[in-house]
Amino acid sequence: MRNVRGSSDSIVIAGGLAALIFASWLPLPARAQTDPVEDTSVTVTRIEGPKEGDLRGLFAVGEGTAWIFLKQEILKVEPQGNRLVTVGRIEEIKIEQLWMVAGGGSLWIVGEAHKVDGIHRIDPTTGNCIAAIALQQKRGPISSGYGLGSLWVLDELDGTIVRIDPNTNQVAATFNVGKGPWAHVQIGDDAVWVMGSENGVMKRIDPRLNKVVEEFSVGKPQKNGFFASAFGRGGSYSFSYGEGSLWVSDIDDKDNGRGGLVRIDPNTHERVATFKYLGAPTFWKGFAWVSNWLGSRTGNLVIKIDPKTNKLWGRMLLPVERTPFGGSGTEPVSLLADNDSLWVFSEGGRLLIRRIQLK
Repeated sequence: MRNVRGSSDSIVIAGGLAALIFASWLPLPARAQTDPVEDTSVTVTRIEGPKEGDLRGLFAVGEGTAWIFLKQEILKVEPQGNRLVTVGRIEEIKIEQLWMVAGGGSLWIVGEAHKVDGIHRIDPTTGNCIAAIALQQKRGPISSGYGLGSLWVLDELDGTIVRIDPNTNQVAATFNVGKGPWAHVQIGDDAVWVMGSENGVMKRIDPRLNKVVEEFSVGKPQKNGFFASAFGRGGSYSFSYGEGSLWVSDIDDKDNGRGGLVRIDPNTHERVATFKYLGAPTFWKGFAWVSNWLGSRTGNLVIKIDPKTNKLWGRMLLPVERTPFGGSGTEPVSLLADNDSLWVFSEGGRLLIRRIQLK
């Protein structure tokens, strides 16, 4: 059974999608070993994945482990053995504008597969598709976040937000926050947050009302016209929410893509602290963690910030990996965290996952 594509509240229940995903649970050729790091309070386990061609994937963390969507396959790290295993597969999925997030006991993948353009809800235990929820036609890149009992899906170009109720697998609300471009949607302290990646306007959404209840500026608008970008005068904003604060990074093209990180009180809108050359952090074990790319010869520096003092608390260097496919691997695309681990993902010539845990 498949409803007409384009209806914002249409849904396809698994059964008609039985061929969409299947579970295989075959271990991939991967091995785990411990990397030495400067921070003696943690251990870093390196998990290597496939080493073929240009590997570009989606990453998510939740349900006790890390998840990867790579070349139509859903993979996970087996938490006890730190091995990559195949959970399922999505056939014929378009790779444009994909997004994956874990939450509410499920994986949620935004994309188009088997003529369903929308959100595919995956059972992480069996790899089966529980439901596919069709969305209206997307106009721009999509980001999503799970929190406050819902999945929130943002079209980062036209500003449409779709709220999905996981109890019914139905669209609970659809509203618009204005034209973008917007940075990735964030959830924190009983609110949903969106920020203009060029104009620096922050908006707070009340989940009880499903509408914007506050907006304010976190920085001056960026100059991103053709000439500004061509001559390295543009920039963009990104942000995250954690430890009771908004953390806004201003990426400046004039400084080779380096940015400054500002911590902002969401109630007073005041700047609490400023950090030079840092991006938006991930939050784990009471600290803010930032990955800083130092170049292809050096690798990545993972920096730990103490939110209580706004001081840099520690750091660890994660060197790049030389590969037989040319180049030197790539920098981590993101840091993601769950209760037990901080995860670092690299992609490119090889898939490389680093799992950071407290000793």
